[in-house]
Amino acid sequence: KILNANKYKTFLVYTWICRDIIDHHAAGGLAVPPPILSRVFQTLSDGMAQYMQATKIRDTPFPFPYAQMVRVLVFMFAVTSPIVISVYVDFLPVACVFSLLTVAALSALEEVAKEIEDPFGFDTNDLPLPELHRDFNERIHMLLSEDGMAPSDGTGVRTFPGLGVGSRRHVDFCFEDAPCAAEGRKDS
Repeated sequence: KILNANKYKTFLVYTWICRDIIDHHAAGGLAVPPPILSRVFQTLSDGMAQYMQATKIRDTPFPFPYAQMVRVLVFMFAVTSPIVISVYVDFLPVACVFSLLTVAALSALEEVAKEIEDPFGFDTNDLPLPELHRDFNERIHMLLSEDGMAPSDGTGVRTFPGLGVGSRRHVDFCFEDAPCAAEGRKDS
């Protein structure tokens, strides 16, 4: 409920993870040397930095006037290149082929630029976010299951209270169009 009501879900979960690590370390539940624990926080921080870079790409639109100018210039090139090429090439079929290839190449580059302008979505050429997300959730569930916990010194399986599946900190992150990895349901 808290997660669904919050606008900044990523930052909330990041804060929960950091707080849980600090709480478990302070309670003696994480017997790791300080340099390794510091590296854990560094890795989490690097992940948040990459998340912020991705949100910059998503939230910064390509300037509309620039996009329109590129479209006009490509059109002007398509109109003028056959004339210029025909001046330098005497054989008409070769001039047509050269003109077609250059105009097609430039038009293709413009189309590719339009496609990669926004890689976060559900179009054919966008990043496969639901599949990447489902894979991420499956890995997290595996790590939090008993099979994913590192074995202790031969006495059994090590568990970390508060971090396992079903605890108050367990959350499924789901896309609207993709089922959650753990239960095959959609999150609302």
